[in-house]
Amino acid sequence: MELWPSEIGPISDDTIGYALQRQSPEPVFTLGCEIARRLKRNGVLRSDWSRGRVVAAVDGIEICSSFVRCCDACMHREVQHKVRGQMRTDLQYYHRLVAVTVVSTPFPIPLGIRFQQDGEAEVPCALALSQDLVGRYWLALSKLPLACPII
Repeated sequence: MELWPSEIGPISDDTIGYALQRQSPEPVFTLGCEIARRLKRNGVLRSDWSRGRVVAAVDGIEICSSFVRCCDACMHREVQHKVRGQMRTDLQYYHRLVAVTVVSTPFPIPLGIRFQQDGEAEVPCALALSQDLVGRYWLALSKLPLACPII
């Protein structure tokens, strides 16, 4: 008997959002920092373009949206769109998150994620995530030669 079906399709945005919303960020921070530290120690993070430094990027992304389904953590906005040829304004529910990822490696290593709150812009969310990373994991991050200081 096969444990997994032979064909598993791509994971939808809704599935990723559902899983991430139910995941505590602390284990993601801890795992990401530990992976980056071990890979750096073992020489895996070497990169010619980053001159031996570990480079992390911070970016925001919208992971799912719906005109029908929503939850307590959803952000919302009014959107104009066509329905059967007619322009209509509806309330759209969505989730956005900001992630810090090591990008100077052959493969990205996520260090942390933070969901944006309703009414919060991407930059303040990214700053809060960066400060949280530094506050919680300063010792682990200080062992990585970062290309620029984290604010």
